[in-house]
Amino acid sequence: MDKFTRRVTAPAVNPYAPYDLRENPFPATPAAEYGSPDDRNNGRIYDPDIRPEKVAQFRDRFLRIPFGQPHILMGYLMSLGAVESTRGMGKTALLLHFASELNATFGPPLTHEDQRVVAVYVSPSQGTKRLDQLSWLSTRAFLEQAGRDVWISLLLEASERKYLTLPVDVDPDEVADLGVLEAKGADRQDLAKGAHSYLVASGVAVELADALVSGWGDPMGVLGSLQAISERRRLALATTFFFDSIPSLLRAGGFTGMFWFVDELENVVNSQNSSDRIAWAKELRTQLVDANTAARQYGFVFPVFVTHTGVNSILSQAWTRSGLDQFAPMYKETETFTVELNELNADDSKRLLQVYLDHFRTDTSLAGQLDPFASDAVPRLARICNYHPRELLRQAHLILRRAAADGVERIDSKFVAGQAGLDEPKAAKPRKGSKAKAILGIE
Repeated sequence: MDKFTRRVTAPAVNPYAPYDLRENPFPATPAAEYGSPDDRNNGRIYDPDIRPEKVAQFRDRFLRIPFGQPHILMGYLMSLGAVESTRGMGKTALLLHFASELNATFGPPLTHEDQRVVAVYVSPSQGTKRLDQLSWLSTRAFLEQAGRDVWISLLLEASERKYLTLPVDVDPDEVADLGVLEAKGADRQDLAKGAHSYLVASGVAVELADALVSGWGDPMGVLGSLQAISERRRLALATTFFFDSIPSLLRAGGFTGMFWFVDELENVVNSQNSSDRIAWAKELRTQLVDANTAARQYGFVFPVFVTHTGVNSILSQAWTRSGLDQFAPMYKETETFTVELNELNADDSKRLLQVYLDHFRTDTSLAGQLDPFASDAVPRLARICNYHPRELLRQAHLILRRAAADGVERIDSKFVAGQAGLDEPKAAKPRKGSKAKAILGIE
């Protein structure tokens, strides 16, 4: 019953119930977004058996690097589809998947057993043109995505090193709760003083140490303290925070490295003029190669930049002028520095739709099937969509919605072909990635 009109509200009807689905499993606007409450867009619906060779490349080239020893400086996750369709290839979904998996276990088995790492995913918006701005966004992302667990690790290490005394019977998960610690006999002021001393002694900037102790494991509390610093001062500290203090904090907590996944690099470079790009690249090189930062001293930060073919021409001069192309050439030596994503194949197209369907099944016995799609429907839809992941999901959403509205029990190839706006290509398409490779001269 409506609170004000006192009308009885009819219960919602699920038009997808005849298909044994809780709702339409495919995203209406397929665009992965960190933190979205919708599993269709937040990267949780992910199957590493789709493009298994690319997943293995990402793991072996980037995640298995030996932190603390010489390794490649950075990596690139690149779209190499037809030039006009480089967006929507699944780069963000892959990054979100790996960031989540890494932070769930702090590395192994994705990394070597002797590595203990965190991953920071950041997606800069248009207007983020300076490294200090990107560093502040990345600091926020670190605190939100891994701050609490890292804080627990740090306090346990501080206790081992006698900087503070934790109750004997405390569980690790309780260490971030001051109320529990006090109830078990710990002194709040002694804890704060000991944690602060350990942070500063480990090389963490005083401003960040103050905020961490004030927030005591609550990311929003830590960020609230940092937000109280003036924006000008905060940005002046941002690169120091991200490339020196956070690596020092992590080392003090027993970590060996940090992955820095930077999505939508084009939003940075499109906000810059040529002078901005050169300055940005030089400052990036300074933090990773030249400055006396913890990131440089211990090879602690490994960036993976998400790019596409257009970014190469925009950044090539800046990479050359800064010298970064000598350490991590972009779109050269691709077997070392780059993982390329192009269109799906027929089997991966089926699996992509299948994993979304399985996630929303009401009858789990149907898992692994394509119902209500007939066996001939998905191959035809994949051809029509040029095997492009985003377009495939978008069109699957529309087709299933129309089928439910029309009471269609089985979606076959004929129904797929008959939908408005879906025209199967008549001419043969270029080989996957051929246009982009020709432009880059890497055919």
